[in-house]
Amino acid sequence: MSRHKELEQQVEVLGGQMVGVQAAFDALLGATIQTGAAKPNTLKIAVKSAIEVFPMNPNMRKNEVAGATAFLSSVLETIDRLESGYDKGAE
Repeated sequence: MSRHKELEQQVEVLGGQMVGVQAAFDALLGATIQTGAAKPNTLKIAVKSAIEVFPMNPNMRKNEVAGATAFLSSVLETIDRLESGYDKGAE
């Protein structure tokens, strides 16, 4: 197998792992909000704070910051969806 193909497959595996992490995180957010363990606004404040901090981290590269910001932005969307009742019946 060519080195290019190996790298392509490694990127695909990492992408799949990120989708899995995001799905697990979404499920945890849903449980946290549904059980009342945390209020949506409290979660939003924490996530927005993380989004603001990542660009200031000198140890992170530009693409790492972009990936982290995209993931956390998706988390904010999930919180909004859960808060609006979109997922209230889903288990």
